[in-house]
Amino acid sequence: MSSSSNNHNPTGGFTPYDYSIDKKAISRVYDLSYYGYDLIFNAMDMQPNTLTNIDNSASATSFKFAQTSPSPIRANNPSVLSNKASMVLAGPTAKTDLDLKFEITPDMDALIHETNLFLPFGLNIDTYDTGNPVLSSVSVTSFYESDSTPIPQLTNTFTTGFSALSAPGTQIFVVNVTINPYQLVLQKGKSIVIELKTVSNFGTGNTTGHAGLFQDCSYGKQLATPAPIYYYPSSMFFHVHPTTSHVNPMYITGEITP
Repeated sequence: MSSSSNNHNPTGGFTPYDYSIDKKAISRVYDLSYYGYDLIFNAMDMQPNTLTNIDNSASATSFKFAQTSPSPIRANNPSVLSNKASMVLAGPTAKTDLDLKFEITPDMDALIHETNLFLPFGLNIDTYDTGNPVLSSVSVTSFYESDSTPIPQLTNTFTTGFSALSAPGTQIFVVNVTINPYQLVLQKGKSIVIELKTVSNFGTGNTTGHAGLFQDCSYGKQLATPAPIYYYPSSMFFHVHPTTSHVNPMYITGEITP
């Protein structure tokens, strides 16, 4: 920018008239952000019909996991260290399976290189009469909203392996997996829907129960005498890399070079 008395606005202020950029002065800058970015979404039912308080230390509470081996390690993984013994199961009305949808609408094109899921599903039997209540399976299904095209890399059904309950109790099945959906494309303005479901048997007679998704969950049971353990929110992590479609096109055409 040249310095001259002619660049002063007579009405006050500053009016640059000889502003230019030397192309040779432009160079790429690299930092850790180019390694990608973790987008974290809380996978919680924001409008549940029913909230059920579950005692995480009760003998009738049981855990099973669908987990990538070895256990996934995530950057920026939110957690709370607490000696609480309660967790909240959020979901639909009694004797109704969970069917929860989340919509993601990207504001720019990007590539998903890794997905981490921490989804604690649950079935709580409040009162038992007859039948074989059990949380049989859970599923994660993904598709493009515009044309319902499935996204197989982010779709899976997990069999829990639980046995049927014969008394009041809680079955917690945690999907804690890492998926590497190589170059899964997020397109600007093209919404992705992720649907979470449970398949349960709610028993017969006067047996009552609720299925749903826990708002947060530990990696196992609390002790009989509660001690500080880590609780993690129900969440989905997407490790994304932006594409070049949003940058200055002069970089792509070669009009500007590093």
